[in-house]
Amino acid sequence: MGNKDRGAADSQLDKQKSSASQISSTVILVVDDDQLQRLVFQTILSDEGYQIHVASSAEEALIVAQTLNPHVVLTDLHMCKMDGIKLMEMLRSQKEAPEVIIMSALGPPCIIK
Repeated sequence: MGNKDRGAADSQLDKQKSSASQISSTVILVVDDDQLQRLVFQTILSDEGYQIHVASSAEEALIVAQTLNPHVVLTDLHMCKMDGIKLMEMLRSQKEAPEVIIMSALGPPCIIK
């Protein structure tokens, strides 16, 4: 391998290391009232090198977010008491608002009597 090729390979390796470092420092908060869904996202995203924290409700997520200041919040749309839209609105009102991704399995929302 010539010096030019080696330099290009070293440059590519440096970019990959930098990207991996950014991923490992990215904090993601997964919010879902379904325990299995939380576990699936936690497993997949942890395996990719992200720092993952979970919350089982929007209310819990607000408390966790104050402590952790996550970069990204991945939340279910349909949850009891407070839904993902209201959670997003409350998170966005914070000084250092995280990016919020809202997901849904398109099931009916829970009904509280």
